[in-house]
Amino acid sequence: FFGLGLEAPKEKAPVRTKGKGKGRPTLDSAQIEVQRQESDSRSVFARDIPFDANRDQIAEFMMQFGAVERVRIFEAEGRSLGRCCVVFALRRSVEVALAGSGQQWMGRCIAILPYQRGAKGKGGGKG
Repeated sequence: FFGLGLEAPKEKAPVRTKGKGKGRPTLDSAQIEVQRQESDSRSVFARDIPFDANRDQIAEFMMQFGAVERVRIFEAEGRSLGRCCVVFALRRSVEVALAGSGQQWMGRCIAILPYQRGAKGKGGGKG
């Protein structure tokens, strides 16, 4: 390694594709799909969320099931629809969250369902 005349192992760089990358590495469609599938496997869909709950409040509620990476609130015309997608840091948090479905929070009974990309009203949201 360093100082011994050996090279450090090189990391594989992302595949560059043509487009509006402005010189930054971009991922090809296959890599993007793999990332989506991996993220989806760590995601749940929640409904009956209080309309005035923000991302931080939802993340705080969901943290009882595991570390939260991202929250996406579904909106129409700038207003919450009372549904969201939560991405956990670990897959095992999904099972814990699903088992916790039906808990009361802010006066609402929160339904937590498996996330299914593209499903409409049946446990998933638009991707």
